[in-house]
Amino acid sequence: MPKSSLLDQAILVSEELIRVAITEFEAWHEAIDDSSRLFFNEGNIEAMLKTLYPLHLSLRKPPETTLQTTFMQTYSGTHYQSALSSVFVILIPS
Repeated sequence: MPKSSLLDQAILVSEELIRVAITEFEAWHEAIDDSSRLFFNEGNIEAMLKTLYPLHLSLRKPPETTLQTTFMQTYSGTHYQSALSSVFVILIPS
């Protein structure tokens, strides 16, 4: 088996273990906690937004697990998501 194929498989296994080990609810809870600390304790708005941005992008992907589906049904399409879209477009260009 070529080394690159073995490496690709190891990366895939690692990503899948992380995906199923941490729920969307936990990931958002941690990111919101970190981002609030960055904003309130350090006054670092850019770091706060960069903490939330990857999770915001994850809302654009279709859910793959039951827990992701539940999270999307609960929070997708909310005013929060719309407000963040505007902020990210302005502050973090693609």
